[in-house]
Amino acid sequence: MRALIRIGILGYPAVRVDHVFKDGDTIRLGPLALTAHVTGGHTRGCTSWSFQVRDGNRVLNVVSACDLVPLATTRYAEQGADLERSFRVLRSLPADIWVTCHARSWGRYRKFVARATAKDPVAPFIDPEGYRAYIDAAEAQHRRDSCLSWQGGLAPKCNLTSACSRPTRGSSSSAAVIQAFDFRRRITKRRA
Repeated sequence: MRALIRIGILGYPAVRVDHVFKDGDTIRLGPLALTAHVTGGHTRGCTSWSFQVRDGNRVLNVVSACDLVPLATTRYAEQGADLERSFRVLRSLPADIWVTCHARSWGRYRKFVARATAKDPVAPFIDPEGYRAYIDAAEAQHRRDSCLSWQGGLAPKCNLTSACSRPTRGSSSSAAVIQAFDFRRRITKRRA
């Protein structure tokens, strides 16, 4: 498939760039001010966005986080360093509400169902613990993958015990994220 794209049989017409933005730039979209955060690792230029929304008298911080799992078909030399930076950047962002490209990771279905019966329909989406669990789980998975991929075995000073420690299963979204990065299943697949 990649070969067909490279030679031009499959693909899309080239895009026209209207505006080039950099890490930290703010882009206005109506009343929203979206701040770009380059959080590479999934792909080289993956970008997360942060912005604030108003719900009545309260202001909520929203983060649309880039996926933190490297895309299997896109590997590049700086990918590990990009992921490390992305973990730091995302941890530094205040998040009351968060989303990512995979609905299961942020509990979209569960949150929309809960919204239907909640007194405050926004409350099910306020999930800073789930956001931190998402980052923690992705970072732990990155550490395990880094340890296990080093020459097909364990890297020197690689501590799988600490990398395997799981965040508390306090919230449903934490459980979903942890399940998505389940260590035992991945080790079993690698040894098979």
